[in-house]
Amino acid sequence: LVIFDVSPIATAKSLFYLVTNMIGGRYKALPFTMNSEGGLIYMVEKILENVVNEMAPHLSQEQLEHLSNVLYVNFHGLEVQEQCTELAATGEDGDEAKIRMFVASKKAVNRQNNTLKQYTREICNMLDFLGKRLEDITGMDLRYYYGVMRERRGIKMSTMQTRLHYLSSFWDFMITEDLVSSNPVKKVGLLKIEKTIKKPFSAAEMEALRTSCSELRDRALVEFLYSTGVRVSEL
Repeated sequence: LVIFDVSPIATAKSLFYLVTNMIGGRYKALPFTMNSEGGLIYMVEKILENVVNEMAPHLSQEQLEHLSNVLYVNFHGLEVQEQCTELAATGEDGDEAKIRMFVASKKAVNRQNNTLKQYTREICNMLDFLGKRLEDITGMDLRYYYGVMRERRGIKMSTMQTRLHYLSSFWDFMITEDLVSSNPVKKVGLLKIEKTIKKPFSAAEMEALRTSCSELRDRALVEFLYSTGVRVSEL
């Protein structure tokens, strides 16, 4: 343990971190009351008493008395309340809240805004189409949804596979956060996609590309792309 500086400001700041960690740790069973919103309010006096007792072996009597005085002065009139991490149930739709939490988690790992929009669009489209809440959606519902997308709207299999990936990622997130118990996308299974092998340019086609370049710069770009195989976005 660090011997705290005896100045009131430094001591108060240092001990505040220690106190808040004690609340969330082994002093979870401290005496408490309930506030008007139903939150836990821990007895500040008991917390400060525990802090002083913890620091007693590491401070002189004078420092200990000073620490006690500073703590009681700085915590006077304050309530130490357990942080609520649950979503408010009133005035907020549960599914919308889950989507916002999911998007926030993706932002935290630096997903691009365009990708986040695609995730959100597919989730909302699915919910609008099925007209069900997330916890009520089954694998059969998703098979029906994607069957309609495929047969009536002519969506490509590769696009459907991408959309399934978006939904599966969303449900995996909800499972991790204990918001749902299972991922119905897993019951849909992988879609069988026929892979098309693209044919390379023939010698005649390559020569036509070269001769069509009016500028030396364009010719250099064509040669570079053909020789390295890089994507245009990587150029």
